[in-house]
Amino acid sequence: MYPIFFDFKGGKAVATALGVLLPIGLDLAGLLILTWLCVIYFTRYSSLAAIITVSLAPFYIWLLKPLYMYPVMMLSVLIVFRHKDNIVRLINGRESKVSFKSTSK
Repeated sequence: MYPIFFDFKGGKAVATALGVLLPIGLDLAGLLILTWLCVIYFTRYSSLAAIITVSLAPFYIWLLKPLYMYPVMMLSVLIVFRHKDNIVRLINGRESKVSFKSTSK
């Protein structure tokens, strides 16, 4: 979550988490991707989509492969914690939205 290539700032925790969870099963990956796409489609907030998706990941794991529930729960808590600044911006209405419009003319 603190990659050397980005001067130890920010990171790709959600994408990395998906990569880690992918070997558990394609059904789990499909649920996670579908959840993220649905939330981003309806809200246009990428950070909210990530927070909701990782928050639902332990539930999905519990349904599909309960053996991995605790590690996934710890990963989810860590990712939600790392999004604390995004949560504050969402509450204050200052979080940027994703645009679906084409920029080419």
